[in-house]
Amino acid sequence: MIRWTWSAILMGSCLFGGETDAAKTSRFLEIVAMAELGGWDNAASQLSVEFPEWMENKSVPGILASISPEIIAGDRMDLVALLQRAIANCSELSGQKTFPFIYEYKNYQAPLFFIPKTDVILDVRTDRVVVTSTLAISRNSTSNTLALHGKGHIVQSVSLNGTALVRDQYRVTPNELIVLNIPEDKTFQIEIVSEIDPYHNTTLQGLYQTGSFLITQCESESARQIFYTLDRPDVLSRITTTLIADAVRYPVRISNGNLVEEVALSEGRKKIVWDDPIPKPSYLFACVLGDFGKISDTYTTRSGKKVDLEVFVEKNKTSDAVYSLEMLKRAMEFDEKFFDREYDLHSLKMVAVPGFNAGAMENKGLMIFNERYLLGSQQSATDADFRAIASVVAHEYFHNWSGNRVTIRNWFELALKEAFTDFRAMLFDEWVFGKAFIRPKDVMDLRDRQFPEESSELGHPIMVESYVSPLEIYDATTYVKGREVFRTLRTYLDMLVPDGFRKAQNLYFARYDGQAVTFRELLSAANEILTEAVKPDLSQFERWFDQQGTPRITGTLQFDEEAGQLTILLEQSCPHPITGKEQQPFLIPFTYELLDSRGKIAVPKQTLILKDKTQRIQIAADEKLIPIFLHDYSAPVILDYPYTFDELAVLMQHSTDPFTAWEAGQNFSLRAMQETSDSNSPYANCSPLGTRESSRGCTIGSESILNNMDPLPIVQPRGFDACPVGYNLRKVSSKAAEEIRVALEGDRLSPLAKAALLSFPTLRTMSERWGVFDFPALQGLREQFLSDVATSCKDALKTLLAQYPEPAQYAPTTEQMEIRELRSACLFLLARIDASVLSQVYQNYLHADNFDTSLQSLRILASRGGTFKKKALASYHTRWKGDTAAICYWLSVQARAPECTVNDVKRLMKAEGFDPKNPNHIRSSVSAFAQNLSRFHDPKGEGYRFVVDQIIAIAQYNPMLSFGLAKLAFLDFDHLPEAQKRLLAAESKRLMSADLPPEVYELLNRVANVSL
Repeated sequence: MIRWTWSAILMGSCLFGGETDAAKTSRFLEIVAMAELGGWDNAASQLSVEFPEWMENKSVPGILASISPEIIAGDRMDLVALLQRAIANCSELSGQKTFPFIYEYKNYQAPLFFIPKTDVILDVRTDRVVVTSTLAISRNSTSNTLALHGKGHIVQSVSLNGTALVRDQYRVTPNELIVLNIPEDKTFQIEIVSEIDPYHNTTLQGLYQTGSFLITQCESESARQIFYTLDRPDVLSRITTTLIADAVRYPVRISNGNLVEEVALSEGRKKIVWDDPIPKPSYLFACVLGDFGKISDTYTTRSGKKVDLEVFVEKNKTSDAVYSLEMLKRAMEFDEKFFDREYDLHSLKMVAVPGFNAGAMENKGLMIFNERYLLGSQQSATDADFRAIASVVAHEYFHNWSGNRVTIRNWFELALKEAFTDFRAMLFDEWVFGKAFIRPKDVMDLRDRQFPEESSELGHPIMVESYVSPLEIYDATTYVKGREVFRTLRTYLDMLVPDGFRKAQNLYFARYDGQAVTFRELLSAANEILTEAVKPDLSQFERWFDQQGTPRITGTLQFDEEAGQLTILLEQSCPHPITGKEQQPFLIPFTYELLDSRGKIAVPKQTLILKDKTQRIQIAADEKLIPIFLHDYSAPVILDYPYTFDELAVLMQHSTDPFTAWEAGQNFSLRAMQETSDSNSPYANCSPLGTRESSRGCTIGSESILNNMDPLPIVQPRGFDACPVGYNLRKVSSKAAEEIRVALEGDRLSPLAKAALLSFPTLRTMSERWGVFDFPALQGLREQFLSDVATSCKDALKTLLAQYPEPAQYAPTTEQMEIRELRSACLFLLARIDASVLSQVYQNYLHADNFDTSLQSLRILASRGGTFKKKALASYHTRWKGDTAAICYWLSVQARAPECTVNDVKRLMKAEGFDPKNPNHIRSSVSAFAQNLSRFHDPKGEGYRFVVDQIIAIAQYNPMLSFGLAKLAFLDFDHLPEAQKRLLAAESKRLMSADLPPEVYELLNRVANVSL
């Protein structure tokens, strides 16, 4: 994953020449690692005295960079650990840019100490929080030094076994509290009293203030900003938390676990004690203080235990929490029914806050949510919001076992908890909303988010080998591809052993409860189930976790009429996305089915396992048949099969597998869009099932497709000038439009299937399939296609609107969501060609009885421009500018609009209601604009300059948010047309000279080859 070029900042060769003296190196690193806050000058002086020949004309960062390769390549784990600490200290204290430390899986070391018990007292004052942390330490080594993680503390006192230490018995660095000369006893106790300031903590990590609330966020390494500890996932501790605070200002004071006692103190303050009996890593610590509204309920587990459920929200939003509470109960039921998992504590609390970097956090017994993923009602949430709330609530709850009770050994194993849990949430979504509705959306998410990441310099295997910061691997590969691979694992196990996956996961949870584990433990449990059934092990399946890239299955079909035989040849390949080197074949659960030309089933669904590079299937047949592959998309692969227009039309209308029908519609549209271009253009040579790896030559440049178009009329969207002046596109073929019209008018397809047919490929899908990354030109092609379809299918679209009216009484059910999706798709197309429809859409916006219809209407108006857009946006802002969640839609609708400019986004960021410190507001404006591909990648580079300005500004107060924006900005760097790449490269160099978190520097080095 990491591709730092060591020579990029070295001084030509290793500073020392040959093998360095380990003792001397260790001493140098120790001085740097133990430099105290405010003591860098003393440390530098000491280095000059002890290492005069090293320090002569050399900087400390330069020396660290020079010795790093040799240490990393060696087998002295003590030096590796010292190097990491020294680099962290130097970066904080020296005032010079320091080469970031690269964590590598091979250098994992078990903890030198464990902390079986932690007692934390947070005494909340008006200007600070006094923290008393008492740690019961147990040895796992003979080390005479204890280095505890801690950041942002003012240390008041340190005690060892009840005896106060004097100042020269410990060191306080920017990142650690180092206790010297600790006793040789197997166990001992450390107590630290320190002060922290949550009121000026803008990172939204650790303990911080958002609004009037105090909130925590500790994953991955921010518990250290609250109390001193060994802040790593393989150190599990039973934590008791005491909160002391003003009971009027903070009537709600909650933490992990069960309530022990609450005691009144003087001056209106109260002390409350919470104890979590389940040992957990520090990243799962949480507490919340504030004046909240609350709704409550109970849930009785299948063993008869009553669990108290509580949801804490801003006081005026309690009614918006009803749906999430219902989904929590359904998630608890689902986990018992399908995964045999019961909840283990007496209470479970959920909290919604406006200022939260992530979507939510699974803290043991106290789950904290970004308000957008917990709150929703008929008047404040879209259908997609309701689905997201259900999914995120389930995801966080399911972590109770996959992540909390059984946690991960290190952050390299992040997907073991996140992908496993997201897979379970995916199944929950299908249980609640139906597989036919959810599955195509999940596959689209994979293709639009993870496929681009996979084939870029940001890609990595699910099981990562190295990183600079754990933040780097909280990405689509870990979550989205990861959950698909777990789905594939379940399919494979269940094909070999009845209920095989359930048996394997039950064995895994039972055997490793209370432990920090790796992928090996999960796979060993699965292998044990397979062994008992005398089935092959998972050694080949493990390649899904270890190999980077998306496997491609190429299918061909030959029909021998004379022999009455049909032969299907399946070939799999997976070249590494970066090196191009072919990798070993994957193990792929595979299905196929054959239809005749009339859409009738000729060969019912069959299953097999692809494990070799090539596999052949032979079937007796009287005619050439149409194959269906990968029902339900059983593995995250690219399927390349040369379907004809007629075959795709049959699959669209006759396949009983919803995914296959949706996929056929996507490929039909892509093929139809290809038809709009000249037959000799590069598009004609691009397979609609291709990807950027296979189609790098299919570019749009000054001498390519757009220059060779026949001069036919084109319908341009109002306010959008995607295609350069003088470029024209063909109209979509009458045959393609006719097939779409017939499918819409017929009665074979459900409202869901017709809505799916009208969910035409996105710009991201087009670029990935064709390997074309001139986004403004792609937008022009897509706009032409949509307008032509709208014109050809106008009557059919109007008939559908009449046939499926808006439901009389709103409910967030699948049946109603299908109808609203269909209606929105029809109106979106009709608004392109019929001005009277815009008036109807505006009336829908004004008078809708639900937020989904209102917002979809606003999106349509925003995409068309004109008076109705201005009036609707003004009306929305007047109503919702005081709501921190609802204002996000007003921002994103405009930032994603096809005519949005940099100045428009700047205007949004000055509007009343916008908060630059609210992550949701930044994502809804700046990040949304960066995802507006045709506008962000404008030919003048204005989008690049603006977004890079924002990355630099946001990094000063929220490094995590800044890094996420940088990933969006540079995702397509390697594949852009050369002119665009030069513009973005210039901005990357400007970024590198700014003050940024190390993970952003590392990203720039990998993606744009820019070095410190």
